[in-house]
Amino acid sequence: MPKPISPSDAGDLRRLLSTTSHTFTSLANESWPKDFSASELRTIFARGDDKLRKQISDFNRAVAVNPNTPGDALGELARDADSSVRVAAASNPNTPVDSLAVLARDSDTTVRIAAASNPNTPTDSLAGLTADPFGVLRKVAAANPNTKGEGLEIFARDNLGIVRSAAASNSNTSHEVLAGLSRDKDSAVRKGVASNPNTPAGVLSQLAQDSDSSIRMAVAMNASAPEDALQALAKDDEWAVRKVASSNPKAPSAGKKEGCFVATAATGSYDHGITRTLRKFRDFHLDSRPAGRGFIRWYYQVSPPLASWIEKRPWFGGMVKWGVLYPIARLLELTMPS
Repeated sequence: MPKPISPSDAGDLRRLLSTTSHTFTSLANESWPKDFSASELRTIFARGDDKLRKQISDFNRAVAVNPNTPGDALGELARDADSSVRVAAASNPNTPVDSLAVLARDSDTTVRIAAASNPNTPTDSLAGLTADPFGVLRKVAAANPNTKGEGLEIFARDNLGIVRSAAASNSNTSHEVLAGLSRDKDSAVRKGVASNPNTPAGVLSQLAQDSDSSIRMAVAMNASAPEDALQALAKDDEWAVRKVASSNPKAPSAGKKEGCFVATAATGSYDHGITRTLRKFRDFHLDSRPAGRGFIRWYYQVSPPLASWIEKRPWFGGMVKWGVLYPIARLLELTMPS
């Protein structure tokens, strides 16, 4: 990988631009000097002929995506004739706010999308995207953490469900708007409300009774879910929803450690010998190591849907029990201290 070039060294620049395109893409990972100024950048651009400027396009993109490129240089790149360079500048968190405001009105859709996803894009510029003809762009803008107030209210009334869903998931969305979205006919929108940590307790209690199990699951996983909703979900018809609700930190039984979801579903019992062996391995071996605790957190995130699927198919549960879990449990019994 080449060393960062000195903006004042034209010879090195010409040599660099005569090499392969891989050189340019690798520049994105370089640490550029903090004193890389717009005036020096202008000097570099002015030195080349048309052929050199064409090669500089790759160089521009590499500079535009680099997190160490200063704001004044990014401000110039935001006005580049090449839209791919403007996309890179619109995605860079160091791009000046006034440049982002201009990029949010760019004639190129991909540039506007990049600006809409930048968390530093001004709130009023994001609000200006509510009327953009491209739904994907409106979705990105609705999800932006800098979108607030009236902009979110407009996005929440959008005719596309993906846009309303993004607004429903945004933590800046007001309680009043979230309450309205909780009654949306699109289940993805209601799920966004159910997963939003800013959703009022009363709305979460309402969604805990939704006919869609994925929405009830989202409430069960929400750290802001009220105790009454979690108590109701602990009696849910769906096994996975019950287990996740009981694992929520705010659940009355949160202090009690859960069993192995998959093993409980496959064996049909929390107290089956296989399940007890796996719990012992978790508590005395996995839980005592950082990597093991990371595995436990990952397992509790991914296993409930699988366990629910197994519970509804006893024939498959038997295969998992005897073909997978029993050999593992036997091996652990032989290797773990009693």
